[in-house]
Amino acid sequence: MSRSFPNPKIHQSFEGERTVKREEESREELILDLCRDVPAAVWQQLGEAPGAFQKLRKASFRSCFNERSKGAEGAGGLLFALSRCQLLQELNMRDCSQVPAAAWQLLATARWEQLRKADFTLCFNQRSKGVEGAEGLLLALSRCRQLQ
Repeated sequence: MSRSFPNPKIHQSFEGERTVKREEESREELILDLCRDVPAAVWQQLGEAPGAFQKLRKASFRSCFNERSKGAEGAGGLLFALSRCQLLQELNMRDCSQVPAAAWQLLATARWEQLRKADFTLCFNQRSKGVEGAEGLLLALSRCRQLQ
């Protein structure tokens, strides 16, 4: 459906604002669910990228690091990058049972003051690889005052 605007400047302004908003939203949200074929080296590079994900508000990596994943050893790079995301509001790591303990420990220094929603279902069960690293995650979550 096409909108009719009596003043072309208003139309241009309206369209321009919508475009900017869409670009901002795309930088704020990252959904990589089921990306099990990403090599460990690629995940690791995220930790080396200065300022990676600084504007990230919502992130989902559901099933990226499970029994069928090829790059779980590189999860530390991703978790290190996520630990620096101070604007993060939602994080989904459901079914990431093969994250190494050392990678989970990297979250110990995370400051997610705006985190409201987090899902770590199936990350720490009898088949999990990095249960010993849960302390790092739990320490970070203990500082999340807005967590629901």
